[in-house]
Amino acid sequence: MANTYHQLYLQFVFAVQYRQSLIPKENKEKLHKYITGLVQNRKAKMLAIHCMPDLAHLFVGFDPSVYIPDFIKPRFCSWLQNLPERSDETKFA
Repeated sequence: MANTYHQLYLQFVFAVQYRQSLIPKENKEKLHKYITGLVQNRKAKMLAIHCMPDLAHLFVGFDPSVYIPDFIKPRFCSWLQNLPERSDETKFA
């Protein structure tokens, strides 16, 4: 259809397994910039981001041609698993 514009907005919440505090307050701004860079490199638009000590909220705008599982899996999951951990049993869910 001519002259039609589509945009998809999704909220992602990444939580720490067992809700342990792994996101230090002093690194929060650096973490926001890093995650925003990951989103922008995947041709999406970061609309809002907020990190708590035990979870991260992302509100992202997409073009409908973006396949969401391909957007999330390669970048975010590998990044989340490589965060410095305070204990061996703590992982992001």
